[in-house]
Amino acid sequence: MTISICFCYSSQAQRQNNIWYFGNGAGLDFNSGKPIALKKGKLFTEEGCASVSNQSGQLLFYTNGVKVWDADHTVMEGGQSLAGGVSSTQSTIIVATPGDKTKYYIFTADEKAGPKGLSYSIVDMTKRNGKGNVVKKNQFLYGPIVEKLTITSHINGEDYWIIVHQWNTNTFASFQLTETGIITTPVLSKVGRVHKDYGSDNKGETIGQLKVAPDGKRIASVMCYIANNPIELFEFDNATGEISGQKEIPTIGFAYGVEFSPNSEFLYVSFLKGSVGVIQYNLAAPNIFDSAYFLSNITNTSVYGSLQLGPDNKIYVSKTGKYLDVINSPNKLGETCNYEIGAVSLEDRNCVYGLPAKVVSNEIKAESILPNNTASIINKSNSTSTKKYLCEENVELDAGHKGSVFLWSTGETTQIINVKTIGSYTVKISEPDNIESQSINFMVNKGEPNVNIGRDTTLFCIKKYSLDAENVGYKYKWSTGEDTKEIDITRSGKYSLTVTNGNCWDRDTIYVSFESKPPNFSALPSFSPENSGFNSSFHYTVNDVTEFYLEVKSSKGKYIWKTTTVGDQWNGRDKKGEVVKKGSYNWKVNYKGVCTFGETIEEEGAVRLY
Repeated sequence: MTISICFCYSSQAQRQNNIWYFGNGAGLDFNSGKPIALKKGKLFTEEGCASVSNQSGQLLFYTNGVKVWDADHTVMEGGQSLAGGVSSTQSTIIVATPGDKTKYYIFTADEKAGPKGLSYSIVDMTKRNGKGNVVKKNQFLYGPIVEKLTITSHINGEDYWIIVHQWNTNTFASFQLTETGIITTPVLSKVGRVHKDYGSDNKGETIGQLKVAPDGKRIASVMCYIANNPIELFEFDNATGEISGQKEIPTIGFAYGVEFSPNSEFLYVSFLKGSVGVIQYNLAAPNIFDSAYFLSNITNTSVYGSLQLGPDNKIYVSKTGKYLDVINSPNKLGETCNYEIGAVSLEDRNCVYGLPAKVVSNEIKAESILPNNTASIINKSNSTSTKKYLCEENVELDAGHKGSVFLWSTGETTQIINVKTIGSYTVKISEPDNIESQSINFMVNKGEPNVNIGRDTTLFCIKKYSLDAENVGYKYKWSTGEDTKEIDITRSGKYSLTVTNGNCWDRDTIYVSFESKPPNFSALPSFSPENSGFNSSFHYTVNDVTEFYLEVKSSKGKYIWKTTTVGDQWNGRDKKGEVVKKGSYNWKVNYKGVCTFGETIEEEGAVRLY
């Protein structure tokens, strides 16, 4: 017996996600049916954040996991120094307390497997005449964890699952949130790859998103800053919180963001580094990797960050800069998903890597629970297996039993077939006038030598890479013309190797990409020293630099201000501490990236004081 449950989501529940604040003061309002840029937000963050509105789509509050701002863009009482991080991939999520729409949980994930781990705070919206206060803060639950934090509904339609991944283990932890509070003993699932330090700089392996499919049956995870680390896809049981059944999808580059289509049939993945920006995978395909459809490419002017399903059921793609890309029809295959570059303008605000986490709501009802009785027929048969090796162009498979009736897994009906590829082949043999049958399974393997020079790979901050044929004592022929067992390469490209032992031969090909993460400098175009709080100084963001110099001069070239410390901001005053005149001022920045091999990058621009 199987049970099918149909959930219908209310449009009011969707409006809880209608206001977004993210990045460097960026915001979007979806209430008109399309996203309109907002510029009043005071949130500045590189990555994870969250916003929540009421059932009418009016803003309640928003957070970067460190501060909480109310609908008037004022920091709430108690809304400072939360346990998240401005550089945590999924720093925070917001969810209403089951059965109580006046109290909201803010769950936070510390950055780089920090000591604060998974914690929670509570906002009471009955305080301050409906503006809200943080009434409980930084209640530690679990740690250390990586920068993955996601939420989905429990199968009972009332509770929620809060899901994280532990650092230095392969353990997922699922916490159940009920109307009486959080159950502090998690459901632990030891499955998949260990999240640990594999040699990246500053625990980069903690980075990358974790998402549950809308139907609650699958969960996807990526671990960034390990070149070509595969996407992990699991089964999720939203009744027990257990995660199982790992599948891996190979990648090329540094995967960062993941998102499922609304119908849960497609998976979208974004890449922080590599040659491809966003890829669609068809989860119903026999081979998910082969279903990959490239939607966009990384350029010198943009780096791709998180993916987020919007309240309009479109998927929004974060890129460093003033525009978001959009997947307009994510339920459709390939080109028909309608990927649109630069579809949404943020006007004079900037996106970095993060977009607001979706507020999951259980304002749904189960329309029908329909038991379906099914029957299965099991045919008993005698089964044997044999191995064959493919050396020439094809190999002959002979089922024997001359005069019998044959049915091969290839669809052929002869006693003997010829196959050209390795794999498993099965033939069902029925004797005349005999109800019983038998099956023979032929496993066709590649005859020696077996050549494998590795998966396509992207190398981060590496100048030279060695390829090894491994098969000792054979003859080698590389596409470079070399005939040694090992070769050293220094350029991106496709490399192939043919190995022969005199009778059999084998060939393999690898694509190697030498990459270095580009540092990115982004600055707001204007500010006013007379403002109180937001936009009162020259605000900028810069990432992954080892040396840094920023200066500001007047339009006539007179020196005004300089710094060599990332984070220092010009407050619009001269050396004497006096506010300079309103107008345009020129800035120039020089910096070296973590792995740009000594190259200095220089940029210039202007900032306007008003």
